[in-house]
Amino acid sequence: MAKLTVDIQEGFRGDSVVVKVDGKVAFSKDGVTTQLLRGPAAAFSTEVNDSGRPVKLHVIVKTRNLEGSKEYRVNEDMHVGISIEESGSGGGKEEIVFREGPFGYL
Repeated sequence: MAKLTVDIQEGFRGDSVVVKVDGKVAFSKDGVTTQLLRGPAAAFSTEVNDSGRPVKLHVIVKTRNLEGSKEYRVNEDMHVGISIEESGSGGGKEEIVFREGPFGYL
């Protein structure tokens, strides 16, 4: 088994956030707010199979009607950051962005 640590990072303002790992709720919290000088808005860790098979992260931000998913092959302990950013297409539309760590505030 490997430890998957997920940091809820930038762009959150009092949001209701649910993160599923392989279809199971691993994190659920209301009022998630980014604190720029203090590191992540929230974080959690969970054990995942390290066999190299894909692990699916699915993020739901209920307060903004946003969802996003990404698969990772986890072979050892891993950090993933999740942020809300304006989409590359502009127009004020937001999207969920995934990044692999480790991160500078660790």
